[in-house]
Order: sequence, then structure tokens, then C-alpha cells
Amino acid sequence: MSETFPPQPWRLRGQMYVALWQVPARRLPGWRLPPGVRPLGWRERRVVVTFWVDYRHGGTLAYRELLVALAVRDGHGPAGCAVEAWVDDDRSLAGGRELWGIPKQPAVFAFATGRHRGRTRRPGLFTGLASPVSPGGAPDGHAGPWPPAPGVPPAPPATGVPDAGPAEDTGRWAAEASSGRVGVVQRDVLRFPVRLRLGSRLVQPYGDGACAVPMRLSGTVCLARARLAAAPDGPLGYLAGRRPLAAATLHDFTATVGTADGGGPPP
Repeated sequence: MSETFPPQPWRLRGQMYVALWQVPARRLPGWRLPPGVRPLGWRERRVVVTFWVDYRHGGTLAYRELLVALAVRDGHGPAGCAVEAWVDDDRSLAGGRELWGIPKQPAVFAFATGRHRGRTRRPGLFTGLASPVSPGGAPDGHAGPWPPAPGVPPAPPATGVPDAGPAEDTGRWAAEASSGRVGVVQRDVLRFPVRLRLGSRLVQPYGDGACAVPMRLSGTVCLARARLAAAPDGPLGYLAGRRPLAAATLHDFTATVGTADGGGPPP
């Protein structure tokens, strides 16, 4: 890849907005899973988790991301498989694909938190995603396209992006789903008084094998309510018209992604 990226592990920080979904298997795309990995679910339903993340300065990289993970199981137990992801940073896109086989694509985001249309509300997220980027490239001028990492299909060709508008209009913009947009409004409802530590892992298809991606997170957790706007023929169309089973916000989190020895992808 022409774009350089930091070596693993990545140490990141910011705000994370998570929602848990139960979706009929027939509605989901035919995502590729690593060998020996199968979806978790019951009665022909699958568990999908969406992550809207605002990675802020002070970590390895600062960027915004929407990541979709499918709950899976392998020989080591439950895990997640990142089946779709959009980012607004070239280095994150290149590193995610090359280091871990995460199928990141370029996108434009509009984030607004805490206040909306001049009114103070519970801490929350008003955001939207426009994907893919315009023909001119990513927001910082990168022309693309990005070649795929082993086992990662190439990003689709750019077809133009609508203007996200000012931050105060993000709530309305997020609610106006179209084939190139998806948005979420999420508000905290219950804050836990302690900082929690969490551990997880991704299992990604990489070449003919699998790449294990360990993750460690710490942050203040709030239960939340979330509302998603997505067009049936656009990104996250399989979630159109659905409500999440649960939602949570991880405030001021710190995270370590990957391993210090650079392990993970198969030889």
C-alpha cells in the first residue's frame, strides 16, 4: 500500500457508541468468515453490533469510524468478526486492512455531541455517515482507491457524497436516510459510577487463514437509547426499520488494539 500506517498495537482514546442488534440471518449479506468460525445466534437469528467511534487526539491516530461486527464463535470461544467498517483517515484504512484484514472503506462523517439545536440534553451522539467518498478522494485529499489486503474485497468505487452540513443540523441529517447515508441518534440514560475494564477480540479472514485481533478497553459506561436511520438499499440496510436490543456509550475510553509483537495474521 502507498499509505503508511503505525505499527501495532494501536493505543486509542475517545468516545464510543455501541448498539446490539438481533437480525434474521436471511436479511444479512453473505459475509465471509474465517475458517472454523461460525455465527452466534438462535432460531435463524444473528447478533450484530454497531460501533460509532470518535477516536480523539492523544492516541495513535485520531479519526472517526463506523464498524459493524458479527458475533461469532471459534475454537477459543465467543468473538467478533468485523464485517463492515468505514473511516475518514487514510492511515487507519490502510492499517486496518493490512495489519488485521478489517475491510475498512473511506467515508465522510458528521458528529455532534452533547447539544443539539441550541438545547442542552443528556449527553449523546447525533451523527451521520456518507459513504463512499467523493471522486476527489478522502477528506484530506487522498485520491485512492486503496488496494485490498489479503482476503479483503476492494472498496467500491466512489459515487459522490451529500453535504453533511453544520454540526447543529446533524440530528436532522442523520434522520434523513438515503442510499448513501446512515445516521444514529443516541442518548445516555443511566451512568455507572465506576470505570470499567473490558477485553475482547476480533477474528478476521486473512488470506486463506484467520487473524486474531486482541482488544482491551477501559472507560465509563452509560446505558443508552439509540435510533438508527438507514435506507434498505444503503449502508446498514439490513438494520433499516429495526430497533436495537440494547445500547451503551463508553465515555473517555482508552483502548489497545493488536499485539506488541506484531503477531496476528497467519504466515
